[in-house]
Amino acid sequence: PPLSIQYDSPSFPQWLTALIEKFDMEIQDWALVQSDFFSEKDWKEVQLKKLKSILTHAGKNVSFWKRTFKEVGFEPGCFKNFEDLEKFPVTSRAYLKKNNQEDLVATNIPKRRRLKMTTSGSTSEPFAFLEDERGIFRGKVNIFPELRHAGIPPKSNILVLGLGALRRLRHYPLRIDPHELESREWRIKKLYPLLNSARPEVMFSTPSHMRRFAHLCRQDGFHYQFRGI
Repeated sequence: PPLSIQYDSPSFPQWLTALIEKFDMEIQDWALVQSDFFSEKDWKEVQLKKLKSILTHAGKNVSFWKRTFKEVGFEPGCFKNFEDLEKFPVTSRAYLKKNNQEDLVATNIPKRRRLKMTTSGSTSEPFAFLEDERGIFRGKVNIFPELRHAGIPPKSNILVLGLGALRRLRHYPLRIDPHELESREWRIKKLYPLLNSARPEVMFSTPSHMRRFAHLCRQDGFHYQFRGI
């Protein structure tokens, strides 16, 4: 596991945890860069190893999967290839929602690390679940290759418009609540001076918020160009 995950005890002072995470993100990003040179064989080996680890963990610690594996006669420790997944039944959100949420939680995850999450509801069937807080770190690091593949330096100055539910983006200091956009006075006195002084190169947002942002800027006669959106 990454260093910052191994040393995330609440007994550690916040400044030390932040320092370790910053150092650790550099290491993880370097590892992701190296993975760009993996062969197809390398990737299959990595995928099989990681998937076997996930299945073993689920079968040992999650009641739902422990029960499901037993019903289909699947032994995670014997997992050898992707064809073994054909034994699994198709699992839908509706089916998962019928189960007790505690049956879907890994018993080895401390309660202090369990975060309440929910899907967006775009399918008209939102699903609430618990996520391990440690996953936030991996989410932060995974943003780097996304930027790099778009030709944008990972350490670019970033503006986040909306997306408040995405915890992996909350460490970016430049954040805008979409509701604030509707105030012309706020845009003139706060937003536009902020953009001119901070000069963010990239915007993270949803298509609807970006369209509204562009429309209001055009309406106010304000021009700003991001390097990436």
